Amino acid sequence: MKGQPEALIWQAVQQARRKADLLYQFIITANVAAQEDLAHRCRDFPSGRVYLNAGNPGPKTKQTREELRAEILLCYATSRERQVRSR
Repeated sequence: MKGQPEALIWQAVQQARRKADLLYQFIITANVAAQEDLAHRCRDFPSGRVYLNAGNPGPKTKQTREELRAEILLCYATSRERQVRSR
């Protein structure tokens, strides 16, 4: 912005700062929403899946048990990580 008036440069800087602040706030909001979604999924999914599997009259396959185990372990690891970070 060489050769532009000082006031115009100052306005451009202020506008860039506002946009950067807005982008930062958007990233924070998206991150919080993703963490809350994961927390809800970790809380609700395993119990819901166990409930649905219990009502399924078919045989329980090794794949089904492994998928449930993986989901529970993911939720446990995620909750442990949050506990460690909050200390």
